[in-house]
Amino acid sequence: MVESLARRVLIALSQRPWWVAVLTLALALPALLVHLGWQPLLVDEPIRALVALEMHYSGRFFSPTLLGLPYYNKPPLFNWLLIILFRLTGRQDEWVLRLPTIAALLLYTTALWRVLRPQLGSRLAFTVALAFATTGRVLFYDSFLGLIDLWHAGLTWLGFMAVWYLGQRQQWVR
Repeated sequence: MVESLARRVLIALSQRPWWVAVLTLALALPALLVHLGWQPLLVDEPIRALVALEMHYSGRFFSPTLLGLPYYNKPPLFNWLLIILFRLTGRQDEWVLRLPTIAALLLYTTALWRVLRPQLGSRLAFTVALAFATTGRVLFYDSFLGLIDLWHAGLTWLGFMAVWYLGQRQQWVR
């Protein structure tokens, strides 16, 4: 009974590969969001939160501070995203602090699929993107902490891909 049901599901999914993407996204979103605010702030998360909160309350969005002293160790994009979420949700807690990381994971995974699809085909590109999103470090560390790492990695990778893409077409200056 169970084997025949599983076999029918696998046959149906192989005939409609886009259902795999829909099913993956439908299962991934609740899995990523359900315990997002459960743990206390860890590692560098308090620093990210404090810098964003100081920018939020002081109104100085281009001169970040940490405990009142200038803080230029990280670019301000992540802080700006946090400030937007603070204002949209009216909350300043762990869940809101970690939400941009989930957005970065989804955007990076989508970008991987979109960039690799013309070279590898839709199925293999989806498999590569899914493999990236479910690696141990990304799934259990990077996606559950409010850190800048996924944003930085994704934007850097997109920059490299832009250089590669334009280089393939001999369009060095655009």
